[in-house]
Amino acid sequence: RAAIEAEARFLRGLVYFHLSNLFGKPYSAGAVTTNLAVPLILDPIIAQADLEKGRQARATVDAVHKQVVADLKFAAENLPETNENGRATRYAAYAILSRVYLSEGLYEEAAGAANEVIESGEFALASSFDKVFNNASNSPEDVFAIQQTNQSNAGTVDNGLQTFYAGRTYGGRGDIIVNTDELPYEDGDVRKDFYYEDYGIRVNDGFYSMKWQQPYKVYTVVRLAELYLTRAESNLRAGTTIGADPVDDVNMVRERANASTLAAVTAEDVVQERLRELAYEGDKLWTYKRLKRNVGSYTYLNDKLILPIPQRETDVNTNLTQNQGY
Repeated sequence: RAAIEAEARFLRGLVYFHLSNLFGKPYSAGAVTTNLAVPLILDPIIAQADLEKGRQARATVDAVHKQVVADLKFAAENLPETNENGRATRYAAYAILSRVYLSEGLYEEAAGAANEVIESGEFALASSFDKVFNNASNSPEDVFAIQQTNQSNAGTVDNGLQTFYAGRTYGGRGDIIVNTDELPYEDGDVRKDFYYEDYGIRVNDGFYSMKWQQPYKVYTVVRLAELYLTRAESNLRAGTTIGADPVDDVNMVRERANASTLAAVTAEDVVQERLRELAYEGDKLWTYKRLKRNVGSYTYLNDKLILPIPQRETDVNTNLTQNQGY
C-alpha cells in the first residue's frame, strides 16, 4: 500500500513541477511566496459534493515547490529500488528531485540527489548514443520513461513528442526543424549528425531529430546522462565534489558521443554540454529560465514564456486569475 501511494505521489510531484514551470514564473525570478503557479488540489474529487475542492485559487510557486519536494521525498523513501518496466522507483524520485533542487539553486542538494541515482548501480549509459532512443522498452539509461504502444500512445492525437518532432514519413507532423548550421557540436561528435531529411505538414523539406523518429516507442522522461551533468554542474556551483570530479562526469557523456575529452570544466562548460546532450528533450527552456538567460529575443521573464490559464478552467473556477499579458 505504501508503494502504491508512493507511485501516485511521485507522479503528482512530477506533474506539479511541470505545471508550475508552464503556468508560473520560474523559481529563479524570486518572489516565490507571491508569484502564482497553479491550484494545489490534493484531495480526491469523487462525488458532486467534492466539486468545490477543485475550485481553488492558484497557489504560489513556493507552495507548489514545497508540495513537489514533499511528494518526491515520500516517493524516494517508499518506492522500491527496482520495479516493472515503466513504473517508478526510488531512483526516479531522486532524479526528479535533482531537477527541482537545481531549479531552486540548491546545488549541494541537487548533486546529492543525482548522486543517489548514479551510485545506485541500477543504470548505465547506453553503449552508443543511438541506442538511447526509439526503443520498445526502457534502455539501461532510462531512469523513468513513458511506455508507448500502438494501443496506448499520445503520438496519434497530436500531443506526443513523436508527433511534433518526426517527419511525415514516420507519421509525425514535422513541426520542429533542426537548423544544421547552428548545431553546437565538434566534428566527430555523433550527436552532430543525429538527424534525417524529411518533410512536414507546412515544410517541403527539412531536417528532423532522430531522437523521436519512430512512433510507439519509449518517451524518455529522465535518463542517466542528465544526472551526470546535473551532478557536475551542481558540484561546481556548490564548491563540492559529491560522488565524482565534475570533469569526469562530463567526460562520461562526451566519450559516449565520441567527442573529445576535456582536461577541466567550468559550470558554463557543463551547461553547454547539457544543451548538446539533451537537445530536443524539452530541457533548454527550463535551463535558460533557471539561469536567467534570454530565450531568443525574449527575456526569461517575458509574459509569452508562460502559458495562459485556459478559458475552460476559468469558466468553471472563478477563483482563478489570468497570467499577465493575456
